[in-house]
Amino acid sequence: HLYVPLSQGPDSHYGTKGMRKVTHESSGSGTKTSFTFCYAAGNNNGTSVEDGQIPEVIFYT
Repeated sequence: HLYVPLSQGPDSHYGTKGMRKVTHESSGSGTKTSFTFCYAAGNNNGTSVEDGQIPEVIFYT
């Protein structure tokens, strides 16, 4: 899946000291879920993989 945030409006909170890749292994099934954050071409409005517009990702397995 690909998620591209298109934020408009006033400044808001943002994530810092981000990690390029995060992997979680489910304790029950051993299934692994990975999130990989990449640099995007074009104007990123001062954001990057390390300091970006996604302060936190919450997911359930």
